[in-house]
Amino acid sequence: MGQGNTLQFHVRSHVGRKRSTNQDSATVVPAETIKAYRDHGWLLIVADGMGAHAGGEEASRLAVSTVPDFYSRHEPQQSPPRALRQSLEQANREIHAAGERDLAYKGMGTTCSALVILPQGALIGHIGDSRVYRVRGRTVEQLSRDHSLAWEIAAASGPDANGAPPGVPKNIITRSMGPHHEADIDLEGPFPIAPGDHFILCSDGLSGCLSDEEIALFAAELPTPDATAALVNLATAPGSFSWWRQSVCLVRCSFGGLRNKASVCFEQGCLLAPLLRSA
Repeated sequence: MGQGNTLQFHVRSHVGRKRSTNQDSATVVPAETIKAYRDHGWLLIVADGMGAHAGGEEASRLAVSTVPDFYSRHEPQQSPPRALRQSLEQANREIHAAGERDLAYKGMGTTCSALVILPQGALIGHIGDSRVYRVRGRTVEQLSRDHSLAWEIAAASGPDANGAPPGVPKNIITRSMGPHHEADIDLEGPFPIAPGDHFILCSDGLSGCLSDEEIALFAAELPTPDATAALVNLATAPGSFSWWRQSVCLVRCSFGGLRNKASVCFEQGCLLAPLLRSA
C-alpha cells in the first residue's frame, strides 16, 4: 500500500430496542505518521461485554481503552504480533482486577476482537465471539474463530457438518476477557490487503442476525457510512435477533485507491484520511 492510499472507517453502535445500557464498545486508533504506521499500524477494536447490571458495559469499555494503551507502549523492535498478544493479555488482567476490587463488577467479562493494519498485512488478536471479516469483491471470509460452544461442537463434528446440531445455544462463549486472571488469546494473520478490501468487526448482535453473505453484499455495494447504517438498522429491526436482547456494534474500514487526498470529514464517526501521513 503506497503513501497515497486511503483508509476509510466508520463506527456505529446501537443499544437495541429493549436494553437500557449498551454493553458493546469500539475504538479506532489511526497511525498519525509513516513511522507510527510501520511500528504500530492502525488499531481497530470491538468488544461485547457480559455481566449483571453495569458489569458488561464496564468490561467492554476497559477493553477498548486499555488494549490501545498497552499496545502503544511496545517498542519498535518488538514484533507487532507479540505486542498485540501481550496487550490483550494485560487488558484481561486489568478487567479481572477491576472485577475483584468491586463486587458490582465481580465476574464481569467481555469479548475482544482487535485488527491491526500494518505494511505487511492485517493482523488479528481475539477472544470470544465478536468477529472480523474481510470482504473482497463479493467474497466474504471470516478471519477470526468464534470461541463459542456452537462453533466448537461444529468443529468437532468434522468438515462435512453443517454447523452445530439444532438446539445448541449460539450465545454461550467458551473464552472471554475478565473472569480469570489469565486469558487464552488467539492470533491470526497477517492477511494480505488489496485495494478495495473491506474489513468488518462486529459483535454477535450483527453476525447472529445476518448471514455472512448479507454482510458482504452491503459492504461491497454501499459507501462505508451507508453500509454501517443499513446493517445496524437491519439487525435492530422489529422481529430481528437483536431487536429485544442484543446491542449491536460495527466497525468497517475500507481501502481505496485515492491518491494524494488529505481531506478529513467526520459524520457520526466517519473518517476519510491518508493511510500514511508524512512525519
